[in-house]
Amino acid sequence: MVGPDEFVKNTKTPAPYKALLGTDNTAEIQNVWSWLTGVDPFLWRVNSRPQEEVETVAGFGASAGGAMLSCDWYPQDSDAAVAVRVARSPS
Repeated sequence: MVGPDEFVKNTKTPAPYKALLGTDNTAEIQNVWSWLTGVDPFLWRVNSRPQEEVETVAGFGASAGGAMLSCDWYPQDSDAAVAVRVARSPS
């Protein structure tokens, strides 16, 4: 996920969206997110590779103020979840 921060509709590299959401159809991502939240989706990235492998959790959040997808640094945290898929690097 290292790369430039960007609005989904302006992306030149849809591959990260495919990895994260299972689709690289940025028009569909744009339409669904805009319908859910009323704003254009934006991807913030870490923009640097970690020195070592780090396990994190991607989660969806929603409140009266909006909705978000965030990657929390604490896999031991517990909140409602849609699904968690474990991926391991090949050894």
